[in-house]
Amino acid sequence: MNGQVRPFILRTVQQDDIVRPLFGWNGRMRLTRFRRCYVWSRGKNGKTEMAAGIALLMFVGDAEEGGEV
Repeated sequence: MNGQVRPFILRTVQQDDIVRPLFGWNGRMRLTRFRRCYVWSRGKNGKTEMAAGIALLMFVGDAEEGGEV
């Protein structure tokens, strides 16, 4: 890869059925709807990569001090 950074692109199923509903907001308070998410899928469908991307986002991109992942 020679130090190149590639964008992380989710599959349409991952976007529409997992990530968007999971991070949708609930009401005016802008609270997240869910606290846990379990994903079952057949092998080689990108579950590990998706979970790693979500964990990184929640760890550094959430702007919550002391957040846990």
